[in-house]
Amino acid sequence: MNISQLKSFLGWCAIINLGLLLFNSLMYFLFRDLITDVWSFMFDSTDGEFTQMYTIAIAVWKILIFTFFVVPYIALRLMMKGR
Repeated sequence: MNISQLKSFLGWCAIINLGLLLFNSLMYFLFRDLITDVWSFMFDSTDGEFTQMYTIAIAVWKILIFTFFVVPYIALRLMMKGR
Protein backbone atom coordinates (compact mmCIF):
# COMPACT_ATOMS: atom_id res chain seq x y z
CA MET A 1 0.00 0.00 0.00
CA ASN A 2 1.52 3.30 -1.03
CA ILE A 3 0.97 6.75 0.51
CA SER A 4 -1.70 7.73 -2.00
CA GLN A 5 -3.75 4.62 -1.27
CA LEU A 6 -3.37 5.13 2.47
CA LYS A 7 -4.52 8.74 2.12
CA SER A 8 -7.55 7.60 0.14
CA PHE A 9 -8.32 4.85 2.66
CA LEU A 10 -8.14 7.22 5.63
CA GLY A 11 -10.26 9.79 3.81
CA TRP A 12 -13.02 7.29 3.07
CA CYS A 13 -12.88 5.89 6.60
CA ALA A 14 -13.27 9.42 7.98
CA ILE A 15 -16.20 10.18 5.66
CA ILE A 16 -17.99 6.91 6.50
CA ASN A 17 -17.44 7.29 10.26
CA LEU A 18 -18.52 10.93 10.31
CA GLY A 19 -21.59 9.99 8.25
CA LEU A 20 -22.48 7.26 10.74
CA LEU A 21 -21.93 9.68 13.62
CA LEU A 22 -24.20 12.23 11.97
CA PHE A 23 -26.86 9.58 11.25
CA ASN A 24 -26.68 8.30 14.84
CA SER A 25 -27.04 11.81 16.24
CA LEU A 26 -29.92 12.62 13.91
CA MET A 27 -31.78 9.43 14.88
CA TYR A 28 -31.22 10.18 18.56
CA PHE A 29 -32.64 13.69 18.25
CA LEU A 30 -35.62 12.52 16.17
CA PHE A 31 -36.47 9.45 18.28
CA ARG A 32 -35.00 10.41 21.67
CA ASP A 33 -37.98 9.25 23.74
CA LEU A 34 -38.23 5.83 22.08
CA ILE A 35 -34.48 5.19 22.23
CA THR A 36 -34.25 6.35 25.84
CA ASP A 37 -37.20 4.18 26.91
CA VAL A 38 -35.85 1.05 25.22
CA TRP A 39 -32.28 1.39 26.46
CA SER A 40 -33.30 2.48 29.95
CA PHE A 41 -35.51 -0.62 30.18
CA MET A 42 -32.78 -2.91 28.83
CA PHE A 43 -30.11 -1.65 31.23
CA ASP A 44 -32.39 -0.76 34.15
CA SER A 45 -31.26 2.86 34.28
CA THR A 46 -32.93 6.24 34.50
CA ASP A 47 -33.37 8.57 31.55
CA GLY A 48 -30.70 10.88 32.96
CA GLU A 49 -28.20 8.06 33.32
CA PHE A 50 -28.83 6.94 29.75
CA THR A 51 -28.43 10.47 28.40
CA GLN A 52 -25.14 10.79 30.25
CA MET A 53 -23.89 7.41 28.94
CA TYR A 54 -24.95 8.29 25.39
CA THR A 55 -23.23 11.67 25.51
CA ILE A 56 -19.99 10.10 26.77
CA ALA A 57 -20.14 7.36 24.11
CA ILE A 58 -20.64 9.89 21.30
CA ALA A 59 -17.79 12.04 22.64
CA VAL A 60 -15.42 9.04 22.77
CA TRP A 61 -16.47 7.96 19.27
CA LYS A 62 -15.83 11.48 17.94
CA ILE A 63 -12.39 11.60 19.58
CA LEU A 64 -11.49 8.21 18.07
CA ILE A 65 -12.61 9.28 14.59
CA PHE A 66 -10.49 12.41 14.71
CA THR A 67 -7.49 10.65 16.29
CA PHE A 68 -7.33 7.67 13.95
CA PHE A 69 -8.79 8.95 10.67
CA VAL A 70 -9.11 12.72 10.27
CA VAL A 71 -5.78 13.85 11.74
CA PRO A 72 -3.69 11.20 9.91
CA TYR A 73 -5.55 12.05 6.68
CA ILE A 74 -4.74 15.75 7.07
CA ALA A 75 -1.11 14.93 7.92
CA LEU A 76 -0.77 12.81 4.77
CA ARG A 77 -2.36 15.57 2.68
CA LEU A 78 0.17 18.04 4.04
CA MET A 79 3.05 15.64 3.43
CA MET A 80 1.98 15.02 -0.16
CA LYS A 81 1.47 18.73 -0.81
CA GLY A 82 5.13 19.35 -0.01
CA ARG A 83 6.31 16.97 -2.75
